[in-house]
This record gives sequence, C-alpha cells and structure tokens, in this order.
Amino acid sequence: MEITSKRSAFSWDPEFRPFVDDLRDFLRFKEGGRPGNPETFMICLAVGFDSGVKRDVPPRKSDSMRVADLKKDQFAMMRAVALRETKDSSVLLNDDDVFDIAEQYAAGGLMLLAQKAKEGGDFRLDLIRMFAAASTSAANLEAQGE
Repeated sequence: MEITSKRSAFSWDPEFRPFVDDLRDFLRFKEGGRPGNPETFMICLAVGFDSGVKRDVPPRKSDSMRVADLKKDQFAMMRAVALRETKDSSVLLNDDDVFDIAEQYAAGGLMLLAQKAKEGGDFRLDLIRMFAAASTSAANLEAQGE
C-alpha cells in the first residue's frame, strides 16, 4: 500500500480530545487492555460517517493514529468514505483529501460519542445500539449495491 501524504499522523478534535481516554475505557477488551489510537479513530470515523456528522478538520497535532500504522482495510475504508462523500473518483488521487474527510467524520463521531456519554444512562448499551445500527446501515448499502 503506497500512501502519498506527507502526514505522519491524524489529529483529534481538540474540543473533544479529553474524552478519548474515557472512550477507550468504555471500549475495554474482554481480555484486558484498551483499544489504541487506530481502533478508537476508526470507531469514531464509523460513528460520524453513519450519523452523517462531520466537524472541521482538526488542527495538526499528530496526536491520533499514525499514518504508518494504517492497515490496508482501514485505508480502504477511508477511501470508500471519501468516495461516497464526494461522489467523485478524483478524490482517490489525493491521499490528503481522503485523510481530511476521514478526520472530519472521526471528529464528528468523537463529538457524538462524548455527547452520548455526557447524557448519562448506560453508555455501553448505547454504544452497542449505535454499532448495531451502523452495521445494519452498512449491510443495507451493500445489499443495494452502493
């Protein structure tokens, strides 16, 4: 996989950055340990995209997932999101444009998750419901051939 961006990492939205550690605690693995930046970033991206919520591209802090840690399937997901967002295949020619769109949706997802946690209630159950809805939405898109 060849990435043409000069970026070294993605950035969290500074307004909701303090919630990232809390989110990782909520997402603790059964085997112990917490998800790292790549898993947390991709969850936020999925939640933001599924909800259609974006925020501005965060200022460059390089405090999230490192580009070097990006797996092929994660890069493919980002490219699919960018293609769906722009409806223009030329977006795939510029990795920085793809990354900007991914960061916008990840920032939106992080905001939504922070707001949901702040509401109180059973945040873990709310997460399960959000992920189930996102899975159903993705399955419906796939079934429709989109």
